[in-house]
Amino acid sequence: IVRLAANAVLEFEEIGTGIESRPASARMRRDLERRGVPREWTGELGADVARRLWDMGCYDISLGDTIGAGTPGKVQRMIEAVIVHIPVEKLGGHYHDTFGQAVANILASLEMGVATFDSSVAGLGGCPYSPGATGNVASEDVLYLLDGLGIETGVSMDRLLEAGREPGSPAHAS
Repeated sequence: IVRLAANAVLEFEEIGTGIESRPASARMRRDLERRGVPREWTGELGADVARRLWDMGCYDISLGDTIGAGTPGKVQRMIEAVIVHIPVEKLGGHYHDTFGQAVANILASLEMGVATFDSSVAGLGGCPYSPGATGNVASEDVLYLLDGLGIETGVSMDRLLEAGREPGSPAHAS
């Protein structure tokens, strides 16, 4: 895990060199993901990688569980470790739903102050690092959660469901 973390930072250093001199439109966002690693990006390792990426100029750090094995407790422990170094409003979440925990992980993240999340229509996708892992959390499920919490999104559930049923869309093909 330490080698993978070091490689992630080195790769980003190559991309991020000179970011201070780039125009504001060239902002960089970085996902900190499990990528099939059997242990979580939790504790000091994950927090250190996130801090280093932040220090290199990332405007946003997305904490990801691309194999879908995270739980609300693990997600909150990761956020607790990272917010020591990075403002919580600069964090996002990217949770796959392999074990049905993605919506619970989003709720746990919301409770910690995270308010930005990735999702995909009809939960499409997968994880190339973990064969059999499901796609990202379904946008419909996230919207249902947020609506139920009284959080205004400006997204129409009817239009979102229609997008997933649109002929020719990847969601319609299945």
